[in-house]
Amino acid sequence: MTGKRDLSDLVLRLKIHGGWYDLGSRNLSYLQRFRLVCFVGMLPFILVAFFRAGLIETLNKSAYLSFGAVYVTVKAVSYYLQRDRTRLIVERLVYLIQERRTPYDIQIFDRYSKLAWKSVYLLEVVSAIYVSSYFGFPMIYELGVCLAGTADPGGEPYSFPHPLESLIPKRRSGLYYLIWFLSAVWCWLLLAYAIVSLGFLFVVVTYCCILLRSLAKEIEAFSATPEDGRALGRITLHYQQLLQLSVDMKAVIGPPMAAQNAVGALLLTLLVYNISHNLKGDPMLLMVNVFAWVTMINIIFMSCLTGEMLQAESQKIYESFCDLPYHEMPPKLRKALSFLILLSLKPMVINYKRKLPLNLRFFQEIVDSSYTYFMLLNSLA
Repeated sequence: MTGKRDLSDLVLRLKIHGGWYDLGSRNLSYLQRFRLVCFVGMLPFILVAFFRAGLIETLNKSAYLSFGAVYVTVKAVSYYLQRDRTRLIVERLVYLIQERRTPYDIQIFDRYSKLAWKSVYLLEVVSAIYVSSYFGFPMIYELGVCLAGTADPGGEPYSFPHPLESLIPKRRSGLYYLIWFLSAVWCWLLLAYAIVSLGFLFVVVTYCCILLRSLAKEIEAFSATPEDGRALGRITLHYQQLLQLSVDMKAVIGPPMAAQNAVGALLLTLLVYNISHNLKGDPMLLMVNVFAWVTMINIIFMSCLTGEMLQAESQKIYESFCDLPYHEMPPKLRKALSFLILLSLKPMVINYKRKLPLNLRFFQEIVDSSYTYFMLLNSLA
């Protein structure tokens, strides 16, 4: 089935981008841990750069990269701490997909898995264009100036701001170009981890929604034969497996998504404030911040929309159980059905310690909070 093959592709991306630690090789596992150490180890340098450049200057010029470094590092640490559950989620999905072999299951897997992977591909393309443009264009310009022989050896190089630029003098030197190159590699790693974590969210939640939809179809078929105890037993087993899968998903996806949305509200505010007040004289920097704002709000919206899909599909399971012919069932099956109705009464919601849920209502709260912060900054300006 398509879903099983796509999960293999997802695991491959997790391995490449650093989100999978069971690699079958001690050296490769050490490499993944080294990436995590690099993420965490760069945070003190970011804080030092904040102090040297000044908070206002840093927020004006490199808020996107600075805040991105914070919440992507939280994601990396969270996935490392939950690495066993990450592997368990994929194994559970593979097992559950193998049991779905009806033509209806195959059809919905082929249809909806393509939508999830199109979102992942779009994220990869947009991120590659952003980082390549942000760091590639200045380097190409500097290389052209050097080859043409018109570069001033001690002059100020052409570049976009980045979080570490305050640590060294901004003039043409080997040290400056080395820091610039390391910053580019670091941003590539950050974006790669951000992409794979969002891809994991899109694919895993989409497949869970497909399994819930398949279960709703199974419940609908059971309504034609309400005396079939074996069919209700299979439904109970499948639903309990999906509930356990949702618990694992909440543990793995909840903390990083909560960090993303909490930081995202503040970041959206700062980007809009910078665009409207501080960047009128620099069109290139204005374009970069507009692109960063559009990218960030789309990422938050897509994440919340994915969580809303899971919540809606799980709510349909409760409605399907309620639509069964309760009075036509034997007493033992009525007890089992009552138990299932109680289990499905609370929808599946991805959150962190019952706060910061991943749904469209919380997306509205993020937008409202950003607007409130923006008006507060305007009043203080």
